[in-house]
Amino acid sequence: MTREQMKERRTRMRLADGVRAVALVSWMVLTAMSCTTDVELCRMGSHPHSGGVSFSYAFDADEDATDSMFVIANRIVNRRLSAMVVSSATGDGKFLLGGTEASAYTVAAGDSTAAAALSSFDLPVGDYRFMTFNLDTTELKYDDLYRFIARGDTDMGMDEIYVEYRSYDKEEPGLRETLPDWQDYNPYSGYIQPNMRSVLLDTVAAPVSVGRHLSCHFRPVPKTQNIDLYFNIQKKEGAAPFIVDSVMGEISGLPYRIRLVTGDLDISKTYKMMFRMDCVDASGAHIDDTYSASSVRCHGNINVPGLVPGRSADVTTGPGIMQVIIYVHTTNPADPAETLVKKLQGKINLYNTLRDARLIDYTDDMSFVRRTASHGVLNIKANLIIDGETIIENPDNDWGIDSWISCSDIVVDI
Repeated sequence: MTREQMKERRTRMRLADGVRAVALVSWMVLTAMSCTTDVELCRMGSHPHSGGVSFSYAFDADEDATDSMFVIANRIVNRRLSAMVVSSATGDGKFLLGGTEASAYTVAAGDSTAAAALSSFDLPVGDYRFMTFNLDTTELKYDDLYRFIARGDTDMGMDEIYVEYRSYDKEEPGLRETLPDWQDYNPYSGYIQPNMRSVLLDTVAAPVSVGRHLSCHFRPVPKTQNIDLYFNIQKKEGAAPFIVDSVMGEISGLPYRIRLVTGDLDISKTYKMMFRMDCVDASGAHIDDTYSASSVRCHGNINVPGLVPGRSADVTTGPGIMQVIIYVHTTNPADPAETLVKKLQGKINLYNTLRDARLIDYTDDMSFVRRTASHGVLNIKANLIIDGETIIENPDNDWGIDSWISCSDIVVDI
């Protein structure tokens, strides 16, 4: 064989090897693509390319624990959505989307997990982002979520889901605590439920794999704000002795809806909340008032989405107003055996108090606020002065101290 023939043979062999290598790589790529496509695009309810998922919960505080929880499962690549409602105590639940058992309507109507039978949820394989948050249709409205579920909306991101606070009229039966004799001197909006639970949320990223069971553990944390609120009742010197029996409060300026993932609070509309207050000593322990006491310290604790102040320190209605109703009793001077019970009501604009507490930050467009911490304290500097008959109005707020206003026309004997 000549040198030219040998050179030509080696060239043909290299070309053949190259063709085989390209063919092998092409086959591997096509095989991988076909496998991935077969798994990721599967839409069947039961498929060999799926895995089981179960859910468990732990809460940082016992008072935060809530039984019924929503879970949304979002597959990231070739997006696929599933939604469930589960019990945080047992992990049992049912599909709302992605299964065959229930519909959004049953949950919207107040159904929870009583009839649930699933302890494991079968999901197509892939990388998932799981999100969970609490279910309570007496406190919250889930219209965004129900639309999301009904449409199987793959164009709507989880960070676009809001929950809205359910509002009530002052004496509406659905409101858990009402005061029939409460005269509302800030009637600009409705009420949300008193003693609300925190809105709790957690997200977990995890893969669902064939033949491997995924135990997804959630530790939901509050997205709302817990606030301790304090003020002092000062008994006017020289007034006839009296005892403070109880105090109720009402706070306004609560944003009406919360974006779950980011915690952004929509302040285009705000609501109010009634709450009970307690008489406490310096350590915070409950005490009963006495005739000899010259002052009473009052404390209330509330879970709220956030608190928005009014537009200025001078307004007397709208957001950032606190109203109080104080029940007192005294002895009838004309008949010492008779006890007289009275109700006194007043209000205060908390503009300066809220500004000093720095509980929220505004977004750049001023349309939303975000809480600055999960817990806050409001210490009202101005004493609420009463003489057993009426509230004594404070001087104005020239020095940045909010002032109490008497609603004296509704002071009544009970």
